[in-house]
Amino acid sequence: MSWLDGLVKWLQRPTSLNDWRNRHYLAVDLELTGLSPDSDKILSIGWVAYDSCGIDLSTAREVIIEGEFELGQSPAIHGLTQSDLVAGVQLCDALNSLLSAVSERADTVLVFHHAALDWAFLHQALESCQLPSGQWDIVDTMVTEKWLLTRQGRESQSVSLDACRKRYGLDEHPAHSAMEDALATAELMLHQCHRFANGPYRYVPSSG
Repeated sequence: MSWLDGLVKWLQRPTSLNDWRNRHYLAVDLELTGLSPDSDKILSIGWVAYDSCGIDLSTAREVIIEGEFELGQSPAIHGLTQSDLVAGVQLCDALNSLLSAVSERADTVLVFHHAALDWAFLHQALESCQLPSGQWDIVDTMVTEKWLLTRQGRESQSVSLDACRKRYGLDEHPAHSAMEDALATAELMLHQCHRFANGPYRYVPSSG
């Protein structure tokens, strides 16, 4: 089965998220030049697949996008240099690689930490490359953590990825490549779900 056939099957998947243990996940993270999908660019895309039994490290990947971007002070955050970007791949090719990973399993759920930001960039990029950008199953670990903290009367606490991980006793992770952040997000979601057995999902329907 080609990845395109797999993607068609994935787009026709059931959308119930009633039991998190019955689904497969792809944690995704983007490194960006800024926070505006209209004026800023995607520098790299990282992802890793997992399920309730654990993370499949063999699937971890980061794709750097080719281009000449104004990086400003951002290398201090993501570590990418102009040389890295010159050696990168076209954005549409990177998105095809991501879609290929998504289509590996028909029941894949995308997982982000701060989906509102990353999904806005990703959705726009998919449309610009004329790739499927319709309804996706998305879980946002940041929204989940906000929900949990609110229930505990601790809504003023930080929901940054590092702060969330610290609350679950997870080690600091290398800052901040897209792949490392995707892996950190996958670990966070597994800890959220295993600590709260009923799966306090906050489902974020995509806008596509």
